[in-house]
Amino acid sequence: MRIETKFEMDQPVFEVRNRREEKWISCAFCKGTGGVVGADGTRGNCPKCYGAKGCAEFLPTKWQIDEVLTVGEVRVEVRGEHKSIEDSRCSNYGSQSAKRVEAYMCRETGIGTGTLHSVEDLFATEEEAQAECDRRNAEGGDDD
Repeated sequence: MRIETKFEMDQPVFEVRNRREEKWISCAFCKGTGGVVGADGTRGNCPKCYGAKGCAEFLPTKWQIDEVLTVGEVRVEVRGEHKSIEDSRCSNYGSQSAKRVEAYMCRETGIGTGTLHSVEDLFATEEEAQAECDRRNAEGGDDD
């Protein structure tokens, strides 16, 4: 059996992720200072933002290039199709469909016990990654 993978060891890859962006909105009441000055000249916290100077507004999620990673481990799981065996002594051995799972661990996110990156979210070039982000954003999909 020959198992081929999309990426090789030490190859740089571009990861795409579905992220929610945060936009800071300064408080209009205190003009982003977090405080107000009273008629007697004393200063206190703004009654609208409570001294926080504004608030964060979360924008809708969108697919974007997250970071450039370096492949440090390749994981491939291959399982052939199996039919149920009626006379089996193993009660948990039922029919199984064929399966192939390819995933990667990268130097920047830990090898062995780090983050497992799905092959579907990794790309060889920034252009390929951006094209996939554009496609996923156009579909309106928010799968993560």
